[in-house]
Amino acid sequence: MSNEIIPAFRKPELRNAFMKKVLQDIDAMKLLLEKDLFERDKIRIGAEQELHLIDADYNPAPLAMKVMEEMNDTRLASEYALFNLEINAEPLDFSDTVFSELQENIRYKLDQISQVSSKYKAKVLLTGILPSLKRKHLELENLTPNPRFRIMLDIVNESRGRDYEFHIEGQDQLITRENPVVFGGALTSFQVHLQIDAHRAGEFYNWAQAIAGPVLAASANSPIFLNKRLWQETRIALFRQTADTRKPYHNPRAEKSRVFFGEKWVDGSILSQFREDILRYEPLVAVEVKENSLQAITENKIPRLEALNFFTGTIYRWNRTCYGITDGRPHLRIENRFIPSGPTLVDQIANAAFWIGLMLGMKGKYAEVKDHMEFDSARKNFYKAAKYGLDVHFDWLDGRNLTARQLILDELLPLSRKALEENGVH
Repeated sequence: MSNEIIPAFRKPELRNAFMKKVLQDIDAMKLLLEKDLFERDKIRIGAEQELHLIDADYNPAPLAMKVMEEMNDTRLASEYALFNLEINAEPLDFSDTVFSELQENIRYKLDQISQVSSKYKAKVLLTGILPSLKRKHLELENLTPNPRFRIMLDIVNESRGRDYEFHIEGQDQLITRENPVVFGGALTSFQVHLQIDAHRAGEFYNWAQAIAGPVLAASANSPIFLNKRLWQETRIALFRQTADTRKPYHNPRAEKSRVFFGEKWVDGSILSQFREDILRYEPLVAVEVKENSLQAITENKIPRLEALNFFTGTIYRWNRTCYGITDGRPHLRIENRFIPSGPTLVDQIANAAFWIGLMLGMKGKYAEVKDHMEFDSARKNFYKAAKYGLDVHFDWLDGRNLTARQLILDELLPLSRKALEENGVH
């Protein structure tokens, strides 16, 4: 793929060529499914650990580039703000002590980052939103000097204009039109990946949507932003507004936010979700893609689907279907993007185990979720959990209404544990 990333509306010819490649990749994925080339006999998990760097007073420490330069580690990636970093954990086979292995792999990297940071009198903190953030920390000087971050910021400003408002209401109310450019750097998450059977990806994705509310309620830890008490998981509201490219008060019904939960269950193949995204969204950015994915398959090669992956990377579903290749075999996985970072590594691993156990257990017990729940209930459950955490009632399967504590403690934790044990995981 070319290194040139440009706003799609600046070069229509490049945008059109890019979208042809995206459509070609959809056809290639369809062909991979028809030829049964996806890996089916393996479950793997992975994770992306985002973190804050803070100084002795718990204020953001903009040291990410210095830490990365000194560590020179391919598993370490920059994030939107100079006080954020991301660890890309090694994918692990889903067996026996996989969660202990994941914990130790991340802990090892966190310890390394802590050692380097300590040279600058800084340390690592895991939390969804750093409570000590102030407006001065979220200005342009703390934007990571990576071209793609500046390009995305310019695209948002050019698409939406600079006269827009952030508005989040909880116990307190946040309203600002100051266009603080690094709001995205306030948010850190623990993104969990689960490899699934590609031929049943639609069913698995639907369950990921159904259980999102209870899992979010159990893991929420970001109630404060800019000294305001907002949602229990304020990241959900803040990221939606940070990445919104729609102009305020301009044809709001026709345009859709690029950060969203979803509007319906996947019906049939997961391909329908990718096609829906293509119909719903114009590309934000365009790149030159040289790969011919259909030709690669005819030559008995596995395509990288670069265009499709790049396109879906600019659409922010809270559960995302991802395509990848491991040991020469293509696979699909679901990425959980709503679990926050922190408050400790053990909490995060517990949240990951809870989610993955439910993904396997619910599918095994109930088959199709759409036979037991309306999609609108799943969506409302998610946003209620983001706002109120454990202090909610969920509209659950088969028309039942349960408190978060009843549902999680009495039903979901035992079901998750049983599914993990049945899969040989401690």
